[in-house]
Amino acid sequence: MKNWHWLLIGVASIIVMWQWRFAMDTVTLALNDGIIPTLPVDLAASAGVDIDQYSLARAMQSEESSTDGRTAIGWAIKNHCGDKSITSVVTANPKNPACDGHYSKEMPGKYCSTAHSPSSATLDLAASIISGEIPDLTGGATFWDGPAAQDAAHARDPEKYTRDWAAQEQFRLNQGYSEVTIPGVETVFWKRA
Repeated sequence: MKNWHWLLIGVASIIVMWQWRFAMDTVTLALNDGIIPTLPVDLAASAGVDIDQYSLARAMQSEESSTDGRTAIGWAIKNHCGDKSITSVVTANPKNPACDGHYSKEMPGKYCSTAHSPSSATLDLAASIISGEIPDLTGGATFWDGPAAQDAAHARDPEKYTRDWAAQEQFRLNQGYSEVTIPGVETVFWKRA
């Protein structure tokens, strides 16, 4: 096999391109007010997976860093969607027509962030959640809040983020939700009481 070095170059190129797509998300978000201009169907096709699997994985990747956290986020999204398409729920934003139907950072009117491309591990995790292969860690939760993130957002922009963590927690309780905690995950999940 005389030309083995071409194979090595090809493999290295694929690895570099895979890593490059994560860097491009950051550039794209900065240039487009936090909105990913490429259509979700095209991004899913380029990843070679079903659009709902891709959308779920993208939200999980954007919202949490640990496997247990991402699993819980995935289940909360699946529970929240019910019979609706995951993609339709995570890309909807009636308050901001410019990003309605697109992936974006979290913003008012948006159910969750879909700002970051998913890793292959998160794509696999999303497929396992959709198929029901992994049990629901949340017991039926449909929403979540990050206490530290809520406090930081409120401190940074109290007009946009009107509630700190204590007020957000009371808001969820007043809506009739009960708190669900996952060991080792800071994010608090909410299910109907």
